[in-house]
Amino acid sequence: MSRLVVGLFLGLSLLGGCRELDGTGAPLTDAGFDLQTIGDAGLGDGAVLRDLGGAADQGWPAPMLPPASCFQRSAGVTGIQVVLRVDEYKGVKTGRNGPHEIVHGTIINTPWVYKASIIDTTNVEVAMNIQTATDMTGLPKEIPLKARDQIEVEGEYIPKATASATTALGPAAVIHFTHDPCGYAVLGGVKYK
Repeated sequence: MSRLVVGLFLGLSLLGGCRELDGTGAPLTDAGFDLQTIGDAGLGDGAVLRDLGGAADQGWPAPMLPPASCFQRSAGVTGIQVVLRVDEYKGVKTGRNGPHEIVHGTIINTPWVYKASIIDTTNVEVAMNIQTATDMTGLPKEIPLKARDQIEVEGEYIPKATASATTALGPAAVIHFTHDPCGYAVLGGVKYK
């Protein structure tokens, strides 16, 4: 029995040393230990959510937490990582904040969310900034999206109550800031930052 305990302790110690590092060289926070996993009782802030449909084994991405500076950059918004089903691809729109690729979709999985209490819909508009010569912070290029694609994005969630966005399904939340240093997008195994 004591060999088993010693073996488990050594195994866990070794696993604890194999952690992905962030941009500063510090170990990334392991959401499984630091954030509350949510059950049917409801959502709590700092929560890791699994498949919203209830099935936990569909190959969903693991929680990928951004730098701590990206959690809730302003009041009433939250950091989030989602898998989104593209309902409608709107193309690239240029506005006061430069070119943004606009996608209307439905959240089908939420690996993690920093402040779950403000999530008010799964109907979202994703606005992905695209790099320009004067703004190098966006995604490096337009992502080739089409209806029914599934895309993983991490960024900042603005609730529908304050977002002023609308899709064919009605009022929508907005996910933006999907680029470095706080977010990314993944389509077909290719990661865009």
